[in-house]
Order: sequence, then C-alpha cells, then structure tokens
Amino acid sequence: MAGDTVRGTVVIGRSQRNAQVCEFEAAGQAAIREYQPAELRGYGTTAGLSYESQTVPLIAGAAAQPVFLEVVTRGALTLYALQNGNAERFFLAGYRPGKLVELELRTATIKRGAQQFLVKQRLYQDTLAQAFQACPAQARRTNTVEFRLADLEKAVRNYNLCASPRR
Repeated sequence: MAGDTVRGTVVIGRSQRNAQVCEFEAAGQAAIREYQPAELRGYGTTAGLSYESQTVPLIAGAAAQPVFLEVVTRGALTLYALQNGNAERFFLAGYRPGKLVELELRTATIKRGAQQFLVKQRLYQDTLAQAFQACPAQARRTNTVEFRLADLEKAVRNYNLCASPRR
C-alpha cells in the first residue's frame, strides 16, 4: 500500500482472526502490538498476503463495521475474501465506484410433500456479468463460475487481463 509503511513482523493467524486484528512486532522491538481495522489502512507480508481495512457487515443484515479483508487479486476489479465462522464471503471493488459489492450465493430449502430440495440462487454470477461488461467474452462465462475462491479468483483475473492488458 502506498503511504506510511512500518517494517516489522506480522503474526499471521487463522483467516478469521486476521480479519479482526493485525498482530505486529516492529523491527527492533520485543513487544507485539495489536491493531484494529479502524487503526490501519491495511497490512501485508513479504510472502504476498495482503489485507485492507474495509467497512462491511460481518453477517448479512448487520451493521457495517471495519474489518481486514484479504486481497485475493487486484486490477481493474479487486476481489476480496472474508472468512467469518464457517462461511467465506467475497467482495468486489471497482465495479461501483466507491462501493464494495458482495458476491452472494443464497440457499434455501424447499419442501414438496415429504421431499426437501436445496435451491441455490447464484446472484454472484449476475453481479460478475454486470461487472464484466467491458469484456463481453468474460461476461458470457460467468454462468459457469462456481462460488469458490479459486473459481472467483480466476474469473476476476481473466477479466482484469482483458480490461487492462499489459503491453
């Protein structure tokens, strides 16, 4: 990230903890300091892990609060991940200026007589198709994207290559 940078050691824990706190030991100091998302714009490691402070609801329908989102891939669109309990959530930046858009997969159980069916609403595919409009070939492929980190990362990376090809 551009701006003030402090060198030291970041203690990386479980993804869920990384979203709530950055444990940092400044170079030459023995004390570990914990930073909350409201105190930092972001943090990263030399291994390539990067987290940015963003304000999102931790659970659907809750009030938004600052958290550290993991940067999955960056470009014309940036994909973020948030591990919250057993659920992994994904957010897209760059699609609506100044706003993060959550990629949503909704599930519902429907009963018909004695049978139960699990219905999935892949709302994230529609969001990706709209976000990818500058690259029609990528927008057409969104209906095959699964709601998994690897699939979403690949789709956003491919869009970014199309939208901003390196020369």
